[in-house]
Amino acid sequence: MIIKPQALPCHIQTLQTIADRLPHYHPKFEDIQKHLRNLIAGYKGEAGLDYNLSFIRAPHIILHNLRLKGQNHHFQMDTIILFQNAIIILETKNISGSLQFKTDFQQVLRTLNGQTEAFKDFHLQIKRQSEQLTELMKRNKLGTLPVIPFIVMANSRTIIHSETPHVLRNVIPPEAIESEIHKALQTIQTKKLGQAQLKKVADVLINLHEELEVDWLRKYSIDFSDLQMGLQCPACRKIGMVKNRRGWTCSDCHHFSNTVHHDALDQLFRLKGDTGIVNQDVRLFFRITDEQSARRLVEKMAVRKEGTTKGVKYFKLTL
Repeated sequence: MIIKPQALPCHIQTLQTIADRLPHYHPKFEDIQKHLRNLIAGYKGEAGLDYNLSFIRAPHIILHNLRLKGQNHHFQMDTIILFQNAIIILETKNISGSLQFKTDFQQVLRTLNGQTEAFKDFHLQIKRQSEQLTELMKRNKLGTLPVIPFIVMANSRTIIHSETPHVLRNVIPPEAIESEIHKALQTIQTKKLGQAQLKKVADVLINLHEELEVDWLRKYSIDFSDLQMGLQCPACRKIGMVKNRRGWTCSDCHHFSNTVHHDALDQLFRLKGDTGIVNQDVRLFFRITDEQSARRLVEKMAVRKEGTTKGVKYFKLTL
């Protein structure tokens, strides 16, 4: 049972917004596009697991994309599966090419198109995740279930090598998820939690989840004014829908929408982060010249207002 389904994370949505609005001639355009491609590839690898997860027989609860606060640092897990006798972590890697696991340097070397690139050893990552999750469970009095991690290689064309084959024992393709989990659970006979307790653990973990927020504009030294302003057409993705009495019309494909301004406001909030937005931001982003029109537009939507008159700031309303 999946109770925290796959969803495109907010930080990827924000980077997508920047990629859509950054002019092709901008010096950071290619860097943004490459970073976005890598993040989307990782997300697609994770999202593609649901089919294989559907074959799991034992009673279980699945949580995707969980980011939790450890004692000192946050840690993120692509997928965790709660069973009555264990917790399974699935760390998904959607990497093409040939991978060489080097235990002596704790690296993974990827060779693709004649070029070699080094990654940190995936085993170190899942070991740290397991330790942090175990500590968090103990700290929140959620029980002491054993944690068993797997590295799932989502790309079927990836070739994997290692001079010490035993390090690959928990490196598996998506098709082997059900059988490998079944084998792992057979080694742990005692069921420590009932289904009701398991659901309680899942609810607590979901409540502890903290969405990753990245200030991409600052990270890449991009000014907000560098972006193309205007509403993005949901049909053709072009920027620059035109306001009329009933809603917004795309000047390119003539698609009409009377709700696209809600999506635009979400984009603006993501770009501005938690600092809030002011009337001038709205006029610039929506290409509205009149201050009162901008105020009426925003205040009809789900926002929280702070301040008065010229000092008013708007914040996204969170439930």
